[in-house]
Amino acid sequence: MFKILKWIKPEYVLITIKAFIAVLLIICLFNMPRGYYHFVRLSVFIFCIWLAYTEYFKGVYVAAIPALLCAVLFNPVVKFYIPKRDWLLIYSALAICLVTWIVYDIYLLDKNGGYKKVERQATVDNPNP
Repeated sequence: MFKILKWIKPEYVLITIKAFIAVLLIICLFNMPRGYYHFVRLSVFIFCIWLAYTEYFKGVYVAAIPALLCAVLFNPVVKFYIPKRDWLLIYSALAICLVTWIVYDIYLLDKNGGYKKVERQATVDNPNP
């Protein structure tokens, strides 16, 4: 199992979690039971706290501050009572931002060599590449 964990890069885990939260937020646009919205509120709160923590210690304050503001908005302790129409706008805007961020992260991984092909060359020591 630990060999599998060596394959998993932290960037891919972060992208996967962002995609999961974006899907949860998109599902919120449909008429769902009240318990689902509580689950989304808690999961987005935990994700935003974790994201703000990781981005802050990476030195990316531009991402840490909005994540912290989203955590305050979605906190399960002190709830903000906003009309459902406005919550739908918040859900869709946050989902769009997360999808855009995922695309940008994948672009950066590709640009910085995340998907780099390694070509083998014939050398004197290894004539058969």
